[in-house]
Amino acid sequence: MNPAFRGEAEGDILVSLAGARAGWLAARPEPGYVADEPCEVAAERAARNLVIRSPRHIELLDRTEASPWNGNDEKHAAEMSWALAGKEAEGHLGWMRAVVDRLVPEREWSIGQLGLALLKTPIIAGPAIDEIVLAKRVYALA
Repeated sequence: MNPAFRGEAEGDILVSLAGARAGWLAARPEPGYVADEPCEVAAERAARNLVIRSPRHIELLDRTEASPWNGNDEKHAAEMSWALAGKEAEGHLGWMRAVVDRLVPEREWSIGQLGLALLKTPIIAGPAIDEIVLAKRVYALA
């Protein structure tokens, strides 16, 4: 097998699997006890979050809701894994999931920065993505 093809295909599989893992990380609750929030407080918070969205963010949300996505990342990853590993696809896909489970939390900050950049402009060239993802996290001292 051509190593360049394998690298490209496995990169494609990792990207397909990383979205769901990153979504899970973004939605996970904070550790520790959290009291139930009264409905009125939750509604006010949701309304406040809608108000602070930029016009560009609202446009992207509207466009996304208007055109449902027909793809399936998990299915795509499984098909690519089958193309690479044949009968060993299940084991290969499990290994790819393990890689994603390690990489996504390690790069959570960079993924968030890329998400923010994509809210500003829907298309970002490869070198610009590299610059965003490889940037060092800077901590501000308050």
